Amino acid sequence: MKKALAAFALSLILLFAHGKLFSTRAEEYTGFGDDGASAFSEFDEEEFPNAGEELFDEETEFHAAQEQGRRTENMNAASGYMNPDLMFDGEYGYFVSEDRTSCVTALYRGEETKVEIPSRLGGLPVSEIGDHTFANNTFIETVIIPDGVRIIGKQAFFRCSSLQSIHLPEGVTGIGDQCFGGCSRLDEVIVPQSLETVGSMAFLGCFALREITFGNGLKTIGDNAFHTCSALGRVIVPSEDVSIEPTAFEECPEEMELIYADRM
Repeated sequence: MKKALAAFALSLILLFAHGKLFSTRAEEYTGFGDDGASAFSEFDEEEFPNAGEELFDEETEFHAAQEQGRRTENMNAASGYMNPDLMFDGEYGYFVSEDRTSCVTALYRGEETKVEIPSRLGGLPVSEIGDHTFANNTFIETVIIPDGVRIIGKQAFFRCSSLQSIHLPEGVTGIGDQCFGGCSRLDEVIVPQSLETVGSMAFLGCFALREITFGNGLKTIGDNAFHTCSALGRVIVPSEDVSIEPTAFEECPEEMELIYADRM
C-alpha cells in the first residue's frame, strides 16, 4: 500500500512538473513582455550569415507578425485572420490613427509593377507605411511614396524581389528594421535630407545596390544595416557625427568607400 501511494505521489509530481514546463515553454512563444515586445523579437533580430538563403519562411513570418499585433495581424490574408480595425480603400488596407487625423498602411493587394502609394486613404492622409505592408510582393519594381509620410515601417518592403528603385520623399525620418531586407534587385534608393535613422538590417541582402547618399539629417545607421550588400561601392554620410554601428557594413566589399560629405 505504501509503495502504491508513493508511486501515485511521484506520478502527480511528474505530471505537475511537466505541465509547468509546458506552460513555461508556451509562454516563451506566445507571451508579451512588460514593454509589449513580441516574443518573436529574437527571431526578428537574428543575424543571417547567408543572405542567399530564404530569410524567413512565410508561416513563421506570419506568426511573428501576428504576435506584433496592431498593424501586422492581417499580413497573410490566406490565413483567414483579420484585424477588425482594418479598413480598405481599393487595393490598400489601412488603420486609422488613434487621434483619427491620419492613417497607416497595413497591406497592399495589387499586382502592379509601378506603385504610386496614395497620399490619402479613406479620406485621411497617409502618415506611415506600416510594418509588412508590401512584404513578399514579387510584382513591384518601382515605388513612389507620397509627401506626408514620416515613417517607413519594419519589413515594409521585405523580400520584394523585383523592386529596383524607390524614392523616399522629404519628411521621412525613419527606415524600419529589415525594411528592404532581401530586395535583391534594388539598385536605386533616393533618400531625403530629413532622414534620421536607418534601422537594423534595413538593406540586408540588397545585392544590386551600388551607392547611397544620405542627407544632413542622418543620425544613426543600425547594426547589419547593409549586411551582404555585395555590390556596394560608395556610401556618403554627412559627417563623423553620424552614429554607425560597427557591423553596419558587414560582408560588404573591402573596397567600399565610406565618405564624409563635410570633407569633400
